[in-house]
Amino acid sequence: MSRHRTRIDILGLCSLALAILLQGGCAGVRSVSTLAPPATHVVQPGETLAWVAQGYGVDVGRLARANHLRDVDRIEVGTRLLIPDGGRIVHRVGTDESLDQIAARYGVSATAIARENRLRDPHRLQVGRPLVLPVDARLPPPPPAATTDEAVIARGRALIGRAEQHYFAARFESAKRDARQAESLLAGRPDGAELRARALFVLASAQAGLGEEREAERTFAAVRAADPRFEPPRGWLSPRLEELYRGVPNEPR
Repeated sequence: MSRHRTRIDILGLCSLALAILLQGGCAGVRSVSTLAPPATHVVQPGETLAWVAQGYGVDVGRLARANHLRDVDRIEVGTRLLIPDGGRIVHRVGTDESLDQIAARYGVSATAIARENRLRDPHRLQVGRPLVLPVDARLPPPPPAATTDEAVIARGRALIGRAEQHYFAARFESAKRDARQAESLLAGRPDGAELRARALFVLASAQAGLGEEREAERTFAAVRAADPRFEPPRGWLSPRLEELYRGVPNEPR
């Protein structure tokens, strides 16, 4: 009789344990289904994709891909953007910035920022430190638009920087595209001659990387025509690039 009772007790305990595990599993499923929806940002007047990406601490290319945007330079007011990685606004502490100034800029309290980032001394902020802002923070309006000339130069500089990143990652077609776009943007601008030469230099390097050596020679020649004082960045030229670059005449063929 005792053996029979013991067997029943063991079976009962097993059934109880199984019920607890199943209940926990179901609870886990319910918790997944009630997760908060992905964070979004509604584009405001004057905002660019780069401004939104910088505010949320994400790469502008990744933000564009997450929203299936082909042209990162065109974005309409009112567009709802899906923000990767949770969508929390991030602020990097600037020189002489106080927590109260940062809080006022984003429309939240200094106490909330300190709590969110576990700041031991809110009055001593390290310059450059990223601060994750509370969920109710809002991006401040972007600074006033630059003058047309300044905007063109800034756009050209950004394109060249992106082309250089593509080149060093051996994405030569992408480097060609951005460098060519920068060169076209800066063509005919006396204040952009140095930058245009740099764009041409990156373009020629990308052409050489793709094995287009004749095109690279012609483009390297155009570099000196754009700016006779241009000097390649130190350490950039491989032996083959050195040969292509130094072997061209001062004037385009």
